[in-house]
Amino acid sequence: MVAKKNDKQMSTKKKSRKLFLGMLCPLLTVTIVGCAFFYSVSSKIIDYYLTSELSYSLSNLNSNVQDGMRPITTNMDNFVNFASQTDDDEAVLRVLVQTLSKNLDYASSFYYTTSKKVSDGGLFIHSTNFVLPEGFDITKRQWYVNAVNNKNEFNYSKPYEDADTHKQAVTISKAVKNSRGMVKGVVACDILLDNLLKDLELLLFDVEDTESIGMPDLDLALTV
Repeated sequence: MVAKKNDKQMSTKKKSRKLFLGMLCPLLTVTIVGCAFFYSVSSKIIDYYLTSELSYSLSNLNSNVQDGMRPITTNMDNFVNFASQTDDDEAVLRVLVQTLSKNLDYASSFYYTTSKKVSDGGLFIHSTNFVLPEGFDITKRQWYVNAVNNKNEFNYSKPYEDADTHKQAVTISKAVKNSRGMVKGVVACDILLDNLLKDLELLLFDVEDTESIGMPDLDLALTV
């Protein structure tokens, strides 16, 4: 009797164990599948949110940069239009350079040089009254060459170290043509990249509170 009773108890325990395992396995399967599904959906939601917010922020950044650059290109065009219709009167052009160099958020300097070398009697007029070193041929500079080769366009130099501030800068340049369409000079404007980088603060993400997000390379963006 005792042996049968023990066998019955063992049988009951085995059935209970099988029943428990039979209920646990599907439950674990459902839990794992549910967690995986939740992780997948939540990851997609987070990715979508980050992508949307980053796109919105970069759009704002691009808009701000364009707004800051527009006065520069406008003033350069104004200089080109005026200088192309007049003789190279140094006094008049010096006043024009000084006037058009004001209130430009990103610009560090605004200047004009004639196609004739300074050593040969040409002009170099700089908004900060910078004087070229003796014997320096500015017509060999890349921003000058780019403007001459692309007469009707704004030209952007590759980033370089500014000689005055020792900071990274780019130069925007545009050719000034005479009535016959020949290049008589080049107007240019130096842009410090530090000034552009300040606009990155307008991004909606606080890098201390969110994951690191790859930002656009300004060096590449401004290089053509």
